[in-house]
Amino acid sequence: MYNYDWSGSQCTIPHRCGCALNSLCINQSICICPVGKFGSQCYLSKLACVTNLCLNKGRCVPDDVHQGTVDGKGYTCICPQGYAGTICEFHETRIDLSFIHNFAIPESLFIHFIAAVDHLPHVHMTIVNRIPLDRNSLTTYTWIVFNIASAQVQNNYYLIILQEFLIISDNISVQIIPSQRCASIQELFDVAIINRHLLRRIKHYHVPCQHRSELMCFYDDVHLYQWDLSRHANCFEFGYNITRMIVTD
Repeated sequence: MYNYDWSGSQCTIPHRCGCALNSLCINQSICICPVGKFGSQCYLSKLACVTNLCLNKGRCVPDDVHQGTVDGKGYTCICPQGYAGTICEFHETRIDLSFIHNFAIPESLFIHFIAAVDHLPHVHMTIVNRIPLDRNSLTTYTWIVFNIASAQVQNNYYLIILQEFLIISDNISVQIIPSQRCASIQELFDVAIINRHLLRRIKHYHVPCQHRSELMCFYDDVHLYQWDLSRHANCFEFGYNITRMIVTD
């Protein structure tokens, strides 16, 4: 069976194309196949997504046979908002974030997540959110389980979420307020201390913990420090080089 298009000045000349139905015929030798079809004329079907293997209303998309398969499965799941994982098996944490009145709302917002499990290396992830001009809040999702979330507004960091235990999924509502801002060491120490090696400089880090009760946290070029109930500083790896970043609208 062939598809017929028309050509000529009055579209009266039939143009025969051998591509299968629902495919795009470029010429008699080039066919662009729809999802689920392949072959030179798009007559062959991909069987990977005959039954939807994705959970939670995820969309199953067969892998391109010319580019190899993803994880050897032969398909990829496109997850709806609120779900993640190779087959959309994980519920994401929803974060509703708003700004206090008179806060200078930025065009975009970086949210840095840190997960600290026992003595394992800390896990980092950063999400970049664009904020519409007419909005003073945003909703974002993350699949990473985390202990700390900080919001970066230009060069300022705000400690917005702090939880002792890792929670797989949750709905969290937070507001960015000035008292959450983490101070930099340049604001807390003199130049002589700042210029010391980290191992010598860190011996002084208990001072703001003990004497600056209004502070929630501070940071240097390597770590983020957050107080516990005894006003001792907990140390989290917090480099400025973002290695894993997700951009959302």
